[in-house]
Amino acid sequence: AYEIYQCDWSSDVCSSDLAIKEGGILRMGTVSNPDSLNPFVGFSALSYILWTETYPTLVQYDEQYQIVGDLADSWETSADGKVWTFTIAGNGKWSDGQPITADDAAFTGNLIIKYANGPAAMMAPFLAHAVKVEAPDPTTVVITYEKPVANVLPQLQQFFIMPKHVVEPIVGANGKGLKKWDPMSAGAQVGGGSFYIEKFEKKGTTILKKNPGYYRTPAHVDAVGLTVYQNADAMLAALKGGQLDGVDTVPPTLAGQWSEDPNFTLQIGDSSFLYDIPINSNPKKKDHKELLDPKVRLALSTATDRQQIIDTVLAGYGVPSNTLLTPLSAPYMNTDIAPPAYDIDAANAILDDAGYARGADGIRVGPDGSKFEWEVITPDNVEGIDRLFEILKTSWGELGITVTQKKLDSTAAF
Repeated sequence: AYEIYQCDWSSDVCSSDLAIKEGGILRMGTVSNPDSLNPFVGFSALSYILWTETYPTLVQYDEQYQIVGDLADSWETSADGKVWTFTIAGNGKWSDGQPITADDAAFTGNLIIKYANGPAAMMAPFLAHAVKVEAPDPTTVVITYEKPVANVLPQLQQFFIMPKHVVEPIVGANGKGLKKWDPMSAGAQVGGGSFYIEKFEKKGTTILKKNPGYYRTPAHVDAVGLTVYQNADAMLAALKGGQLDGVDTVPPTLAGQWSEDPNFTLQIGDSSFLYDIPINSNPKKKDHKELLDPKVRLALSTATDRQQIIDTVLAGYGVPSNTLLTPLSAPYMNTDIAPPAYDIDAANAILDDAGYARGADGIRVGPDGSKFEWEVITPDNVEGIDRLFEILKTSWGELGITVTQKKLDSTAAF
């Protein structure tokens, strides 16, 4: 992960130990855009970041990626592991002044459970196997599961608690109103986290203002301005021109250049970012059923030169991976599963042995007679995606596979 922050021009050094300044607005830049402020609809990473800042959750991760309380002060489980009881802070208020109570959590949880296979499906995984959420009093939340669940706390870290007095009136028949809900319909979001959103623009500047009713230590700044840029060049030019205080990411190819500028601090650390290539594995699809074959996917993985991608696209800042997990997940999952070594001959042998012959034009043919000619969707906000695609196109071409690139904006792509 790469982040850049502008130094204090009055200081001789640029250090994270500089005195904290209270008040004012923190101006941040990003090339990612939020797709929705509605947690029943949104998907993008930036939307999740905004929800984390503006909606309470029972628990959260701390700086060491350990689960600690957010709205919850403490919790305990029953002997059989099915019932989790949380005691929550009693001093929280939504940004419109209404108190945050256990009833908000129970309402949100039961709404998700009721419509888990419909309008609330986006949030359903965070309460997987839960059968009911109760609020026996204003500061107690009780979640009952159908069976013991090992990852209750990590899942609840994304269980965003909604203001009952705002959401209940818009639910509608069969929960259909959840998908149509606009959290900004009243002019500003009713938030209950450290901030609430005063102004929202998908491709402009979103303003987060400090929530005076926040239940924990208040933010140092009065507001955060988050501006979405179409590309990293424009964002970094704004940073250098003094229009931003920081940016959330920097192209790896520019990391060396920015690290040498004494007016800025470049932070390099572990990242949750991962290049992955999802494959349409819907068993009911009509075309390209060869992609359902694990042997084909193994061949593609074997013909992916991860080290070339790291050296060319990431300027050396990266490690090969064979899972959707990064080292940050190491305490919870095995991140040491090694990917297959890059070997074009071995990849071709896998496809040959599986019976996928090449046609007269050199392109392999699937069991339904369709050629190995595939379309690859690439989101336009993923740094280095075009160079990555060209590397894959070349390597996979040696297997008798043709891929074409279809560029889409991030909302459409995902």
